[in-house]
Amino acid sequence: MKVYFDFLKDNSSVVTVYDGQQTEINRVYSFLNSAIKYEDKQATYTEKYKNGYGKEYVNFYDKDERTVPIGLIARVCGLLKGRFPGIQIGLSPRIDSMFRPKRVLTKQEIIDYAETLNIHDRKEGFKLTLREHQVELIYQAMLHRRGSFKACTASGKSLAVYVMARYMTEVEHKKIAVVVPNSGLVVQLMQNFHDDYSWDEAQENCTLIYGDSKDKLTAAQKRKLAELHLGEEVMLKPIVITTWQSLQNKEPSFFKRFDAVIVDECQGCRGPVLRQILDYCTSAENFKIGVSGTIPDDGLDAGYIESSLGKKYEIVSLWQLVEKGLITPVKVVALYVPYPLDCRTTICYSKFDEEYSIVTGNRSRFDILDMLINNKKITTEQNTVILFRNIDPLERVAAYLKEHHPEFKYSIIKGEVKANERDRIRLEMDASYGNILLGTYGCLQAGMNVKKLNNLVFGDPGKSMYMIMQSIGRIVRKCEGKEIATCYDIVDDASYMVHGRTLGDHINENYMVRHFRERVKYYNADKIPVQPVDLTGIVEADVKLDDIKQKRKEKAEKRAKELEKKKKKAANGLLKNYRRQF
Repeated sequence: MKVYFDFLKDNSSVVTVYDGQQTEINRVYSFLNSAIKYEDKQATYTEKYKNGYGKEYVNFYDKDERTVPIGLIARVCGLLKGRFPGIQIGLSPRIDSMFRPKRVLTKQEIIDYAETLNIHDRKEGFKLTLREHQVELIYQAMLHRRGSFKACTASGKSLAVYVMARYMTEVEHKKIAVVVPNSGLVVQLMQNFHDDYSWDEAQENCTLIYGDSKDKLTAAQKRKLAELHLGEEVMLKPIVITTWQSLQNKEPSFFKRFDAVIVDECQGCRGPVLRQILDYCTSAENFKIGVSGTIPDDGLDAGYIESSLGKKYEIVSLWQLVEKGLITPVKVVALYVPYPLDCRTTICYSKFDEEYSIVTGNRSRFDILDMLINNKKITTEQNTVILFRNIDPLERVAAYLKEHHPEFKYSIIKGEVKANERDRIRLEMDASYGNILLGTYGCLQAGMNVKKLNNLVFGDPGKSMYMIMQSIGRIVRKCEGKEIATCYDIVDDASYMVHGRTLGDHINENYMVRHFRERVKYYNADKIPVQPVDLTGIVEADVKLDDIKQKRKEKAEKRAKELEKKKKKAANGLLKNYRRQF
């Protein structure tokens, strides 16, 4: 029995099964219909799911058109060979060319080419050479042409991207788009190209497209192009560095200019906007790659990333770089904050939003930061970053620290902070100590490369692998005098022992403890040691049961009033429609 993949359109490949009994052919199609179908776990948070509907799935195989995304062909081939031993798989010449270069570069040729670029740090004056894992990343990307490549944060992905971008434009004469997750990274990557890698012609060869970019077209330029019946793409230089947010409203014709695409922090392909952008880049079908420090192995997220780019390849992990001495060792100190015993049952049976409000609404964060500063765990001879998911707890902690610990210099990075201001903060922190940076995970988990970062505090923990491991990557860059980096992980412990007849004795855990269990899995995977510290008798959450009940009552009353308003509005609408009939 044989399976043949042929190009259909955009990012789709049609699958043809033949040379076998019809029942066997149907079995293969039936297998494909179930093999790359994944549960959408985000759907469990929707009202639809809460109202009794079952689980939702995303199927990457279209059984009507019998197609699969081109990026998933490698995964599908592996699954078919595992399920049907002896099956023969063929690729059309066009599909095959997407994964195979006309000429295979050797690793030595990559090293020799990088030497011709004369890469050196303009400020410090020292020469930069590619490390073994950077050569491996470039080699694998050039060899496979499509794929998602996992290389941990602080592994030097920017230098690898620079060498690839130069090679693609100067040797293969392609026009390339480098897509990054935020405007700060656009500025930083351009600064890397010009200052850190000493490319004097960077500005003549790179167009920057982001919120407040100088390269954005003026109204007069747009009018002139419209008169000439030309698109914005004719103004672009060989390398475009941009954010996906800046591209989301561009016309599909804009993207046809690009012969190659590199996506930095490619876990963003989980989102529909970036996937749509990559589908629009039809001229870049022979070179679409993504790099990131956090790429899942399986599940829906992995399906989305691979469908847009291609197979996942492991390049280097955090623990491997630690063993080689290329990054600073990191340890996690888990600070267990006990909650009053009379509140624990109520907290454990609360919904997540209510527990989150309880956790971020008490003063335990203030007490923990006081303890760390007073005990010289956070000092003015270090730099520290404190991360939050939401703005409100960030601003409360910032106000408290500024009032009670004025010996530190404070900076805040959140959504509305401009790219140039973020870069100024980054450079200032790299030039001095005694800084405390407070920011949101969305702004700082990627793209804030500060070597002089000693401590990380999860002021507002979560369970997202991307959020946690990308954030830890901020503090592992090597710096003179930094022997170890420390991550303080706050665990709000409202768990309690249950003596049950059916299940026996067991511990009921609140959301925050369960989320910590998930984080420990990520730490263990990268061999990061975890040191638990019980703060009983030192710090305790100042939460009162009566307050929880009162807030719950107020929330219920507010919800009831809103529901009553909706009912009255609906009734008035029905009455008006009834009157119109007469």
